[in-house]
Amino acid sequence: MKKLQLAGRRWSEIVDCHPWFKTYTISAIVVCIALTLGTIGRFQLHQTVLDQKQRLIEQQQRKLQAMQTANATLQATSHQQLDQLKTQDEQLLIQQNELLYLNDRLVQVEQIMGISEPGAESTLEQRVDAASINSAVRSEMLRAIPSGEPIAAFRRSSGYGRRVHPVTGQVRHHSGLDLTAEVGTEVYAPADGVVELTRRSRTGYGNMVRIQHAFGFTTVYAHLKDFDVKQGEFVAKGQRIAWSGNTGLSTGPHLHYEVRFLNKPYNPTPFIKWSAEDFGALFESNKSIAWADLVDTIATSMEVPVELTIRNGESALTLNVEALTPAEGDDESETPDNTKQDNS
Repeated sequence: MKKLQLAGRRWSEIVDCHPWFKTYTISAIVVCIALTLGTIGRFQLHQTVLDQKQRLIEQQQRKLQAMQTANATLQATSHQQLDQLKTQDEQLLIQQNELLYLNDRLVQVEQIMGISEPGAESTLEQRVDAASINSAVRSEMLRAIPSGEPIAAFRRSSGYGRRVHPVTGQVRHHSGLDLTAEVGTEVYAPADGVVELTRRSRTGYGNMVRIQHAFGFTTVYAHLKDFDVKQGEFVAKGQRIAWSGNTGLSTGPHLHYEVRFLNKPYNPTPFIKWSAEDFGALFESNKSIAWADLVDTIATSMEVPVELTIRNGESALTLNVEALTPAEGDDESETPDNTKQDNS
């Protein structure tokens, strides 16, 4: 205690002897206090800014979570609506097949009972002399109209016509052929055409492709594993378009194959067996199609000269292509097309 009192007296003596020291000391204390208060103020301001940033981040996170939740709900609703539309489309297709089948049956009953007008159906049943069709027309028809096998290795498991559905157990018209094949077996286009529809689905036809061919013919490929084409793409006969699978309403790996004319399904078997060696068989098995008119149309179109102009920059190359039907007595083994090229 005495030491503190002694130190205090010495400090007083120093201050009394040096008045400027007292002033400096007070100034230093004031400066220290000011610096301390400034530091505390800056810290509080910084903390306030950090709190505001944290609140903004939390608000953005809440908005992002709300948007993600709304997006997930919208996607789920969209997928559900898309599945419903696919199911409705497939149901409409089935009902259309049923109506077409019932209409054919009704026409047959009317013909048996003598109700239908004479010649109502016979106008389409035209006799076609297959032997008189030249090789050029035959080649064009086999290229443009579905012919041959759409899949390399298969076993027919379900035919065309009325059957008991293997899954639903209902008696319905089967509008195509079920060709059993391993999953991943390549599927080929049976004729030139353009891809009208590609669709992925877990119900009904499953993954499917529909191709439009010339002269009103259409082919359908269903229960695919995957497809190798897109809508609007032009395909050539023999081109790979898909792989067989087991998608949709299916009991095992297979390809469901349909051939349609003006959207009416026909038995695909005669089209699969149709070839140059047995060219007239298809006409006899599907007499409701005006084959004679079709043959005349193709033959006439091949007699018309076609001029193609290909422009490359400022220069132009004109090709005059004229396909003529061979005259009687000509050797059909020779090339049926006569091509002339003009480089002028």
